[in-house]
Amino acid sequence: KQHILETSFCSLEPLVLKAFRQKKKVVILTKIAEQFENGKQYSEKEVNQTLKPIFEDYMTIRRYLIMYGFMERTRDGSKYWLTE
Repeated sequence: KQHILETSFCSLEPLVLKAFRQKKKVVILTKIAEQFENGKQYSEKEVNQTLKPIFEDYMTIRRYLIMYGFMERTRDGSKYWLTE
């Protein structure tokens, strides 16, 4: 896990992703999900603001956070939160 993190991110503080490699998705998404607080709801704009500095294609990261069950959102996409 540590090796994947070290080779996938340019920096862990602040978090900056080099490339989003499919085989390492879960480890990468787990680390990215740590940037959000449990129990807090975020607007789409807030999620985007958190993800933009991490990776240029932040929309794909946001979609994968939902698809892989790290986050949920309202049907209209107005609120996002970490799953428990």
